[in-house]
Amino acid sequence: MKTTHIFIDQNKKERTRHGTIEFPLAIYTEHIKENILGFIEWHWHDEMQFCVVTQGAVEFEVNQNKYIVREHEIFFINTGQMHHAKNHDNIDSSYLCIDFHSKLLSSFPGSKINTEYIEPYVQDKSFECCFIGKDHPLNSDIYEKLMEICSLYDKKQDIFQIWLNFLQIWAWMIKKVFPNQPQKRFTKTDYMIRTCLDYISEHYAENIVLDTLAQEVGYSKSTCCRIFKNYMNCTLFDYVISYRLNKATTLLLKTDMNITEIAYQCGFGSASYFIKQFKKKSGISPLTYRKQLENKKIFPID
Repeated sequence: MKTTHIFIDQNKKERTRHGTIEFPLAIYTEHIKENILGFIEWHWHDEMQFCVVTQGAVEFEVNQNKYIVREHEIFFINTGQMHHAKNHDNIDSSYLCIDFHSKLLSSFPGSKINTEYIEPYVQDKSFECCFIGKDHPLNSDIYEKLMEICSLYDKKQDIFQIWLNFLQIWAWMIKKVFPNQPQKRFTKTDYMIRTCLDYISEHYAENIVLDTLAQEVGYSKSTCCRIFKNYMNCTLFDYVISYRLNKATTLLLKTDMNITEIAYQCGFGSASYFIKQFKKKSGISPLTYRKQLENKKIFPID
């Protein structure tokens, strides 16, 4: 499956369904330049995620940490972690997203499988992610298993073998990969960033005043802006615009609202300003974007 836009809710949680209750797995290709913003917006999801770069080089950020992942390299993101991705050095890049819920691996509640081999990793919020580069001794083995999973998934074949492959990968991860990963303590800065994001998600449709936001997080305006930019690698203003554009894109694709209605509902002061910002980020007008996707019949999974 190919995606052009990730839908996220007001808490920055991705709303795309990853598989089904019966088999909680979804695999899709992310071609970064085709995303409306030219990057993958900050978001999180309950599922864990393996990212396998298939072209170019992808720059992942998880909370405040940055990772450059190249072709044939693997990046694992734990459940509940804020992350986003963009092309590294403007290299046209793609990667496979393999999203799966811990329930895919789990046994019955309270079992030793769950309490010793799954829950300690899934529930540890200090464990964010891990990078499996080409020089890692398990890179080829894990890559081969992930590619087999993708092939079986595309052909809609043998979910039992998919499950067995995941069990093998997980066994390698907990024995040879996870133990070597550093842990991160949740800091005051982490709390401040999450508070900023929550505030923006709740008030994006309004006129966001920096004074009010700074008071919300307990910092001066200059300190708030400085910490946010250092942490997120973008200014507060840019983040608010991107967030509003994401919301606007959802309305463009999922409703028949006109451009002016969308602009005001997403916090833009006028339709002309909305169109200007949309063109700046995507290179095309909102109306052209809507028509292109209608013609291609590309609509994201809700």
